[in-house]
Amino acid sequence: MSSCPFCGADNPRDAPFCSLCLARLTTEGTRPAANPSDSGHRDGFSIPAAGSTPGYVLPGDFRAVSGEIPRRPAERAALPKRAGRPRRMSAGEAVSLVLKHSLIVFGILVIAGFFLGFLLAGALFSGGTSGLYVTLGMVYAMEALLLIWGGYRISMEAMERKRGWLYGTACVAAVIFLWQPLVAFLNGWLLTERVVVPQTFSPVGILVALFLFLPLGALGGWLAEKRYLG
Repeated sequence: MSSCPFCGADNPRDAPFCSLCLARLTTEGTRPAANPSDSGHRDGFSIPAAGSTPGYVLPGDFRAVSGEIPRRPAERAALPKRAGRPRRMSAGEAVSLVLKHSLIVFGILVIAGFFLGFLLAGALFSGGTSGLYVTLGMVYAMEALLLIWGGYRISMEAMERKRGWLYGTACVAAVIFLWQPLVAFLNGWLLTERVVVPQTFSPVGILVALFLFLPLGALGGWLAEKRYLG
């Protein structure tokens, strides 16, 4: 350790500048003391006037010393992603994930369908065909967006590479072939004490599910996989 001749601060012997007043030091860590007549006073320390001592750098002149002080390479901080790294889920975890997200999607579909049902009823009683078509379009668009969203959410949580579309398809399949028939069966049994076969299991319902609803879930899962896993 050596003392700075200008402010008296301790510095390593190989320090090119003083750590306190930024005075330029020699390679040995010290330099001859400046002439007191050329010095000024700043904050209680004796500091040479600018230009009186060659090589001296004022404390505020950081641009002059930025190119001479050796810098360590900056380490790039890892930006946190919204989701974690790719992983591999067990069969039990996958089933639990599908049931959870499909139930959430089904619940939102029921709530949204309840409110849109009022609009549909109003369009029917009004007698205008244009309002009826607009309301039906809103219902189908809402269902499509929710199915895509369900596939997106489950794929984002699963984080399995090349299986995002599969999780999205499984989520929508559980909504259509599990929760909807189950609720229809319970409603029919509680209200009429008869077993009601939902329209989902009709030939038309199966074709619509296979070629329209399931691809929407697969699309949402694929979008989430491409966004978070590349």
